[in-house]
Amino acid sequence: QVCPLCRAALPAGPEKLYDAATRIYVAVIRQMGGLEPTLWESLTDSQQRKMDIVTDMYTNAANQNHAGAHCCLGDMYHDGRGVAQDYQKAAQWYRKAANQGNDNAQHNLGIMYHHGKGVAKDPKKAVIWWQKAADQGYADAQYNLGTMYFAGQGVAQKIQKAMHWLHKAAEQGHAKAQGMLGNLYHHDQGVPQDLKKAADWIYKAAKQGEVSAQYNLGIMYNGGEGVAQDLNNAMDWFRKAANQDHTDAMFNLGTMYHGGKGVAQDLKKAAQWYRKAANRGHAAGQMQLRLMLEGEANRI
Repeated sequence: QVCPLCRAALPAGPEKLYDAATRIYVAVIRQMGGLEPTLWESLTDSQQRKMDIVTDMYTNAANQNHAGAHCCLGDMYHDGRGVAQDYQKAAQWYRKAANQGNDNAQHNLGIMYHHGKGVAKDPKKAVIWWQKAADQGYADAQYNLGTMYFAGQGVAQKIQKAMHWLHKAAEQGHAKAQGMLGNLYHHDQGVPQDLKKAADWIYKAAKQGEVSAQYNLGIMYNGGEGVAQDLNNAMDWFRKAANQDHTDAMFNLGTMYHGGKGVAQDLKKAAQWYRKAANRGHAAGQMQLRLMLEGEANRI
């Protein structure tokens, strides 16, 4: 577009600026290999120049009240992507987007209040912002709100409300919400125990790679809780969790190989799993490993 009087180019509208900046930003993200903050610690000169352009374009769009640009700038300052990390600036940009109803920014501002990053720690304000995002169907906010109602943090403890929001998030496929629901049904925490529901929710979370759910599913198969007892399945789920550094799962694999439970007894593999757990500070793993080594020494 040009000025009808002087024919000079007019500044791009906020949506065009946002779209153009996002195309460049996405290209750099692909070059960096993702969004993890550690990946952004050393940009090449070319990548930094591109991010400077992205910052300028998002800022121009943000100054024209574009909520998506506000939120992207919040993300960039929060994680230090192409700009110096600055939690206060991140919170300022998130607030601008959140006040326009951007659910992602509302959720992120809630996290900052929850942890006291860039703002004074305030669980009540965290709940307020998560409520706004949860009401819009934002699964992470629904999960966080559920945990706050369950713990009575920033809000009066209300188990039924906790269950309501955890169900909302879980039904959207939120793995942590699914795992937490499973645990609540498993251990009769605020809701009547229902081992079948517990196993169903824990299985959903475990299939998504949620490590604590994988371990808990192993426990349920091991004891036949909510599912038919199946020691092979127990071994499989313990192994999945152990491969994600879950020390209790490592220890349980050690005990199963040690006692020949669900698998042929294999003292060498038992010691290997005990050692893995022990090396990560697992007290029972350390004790069992020591007992095995002492037993070997006594036989010599």
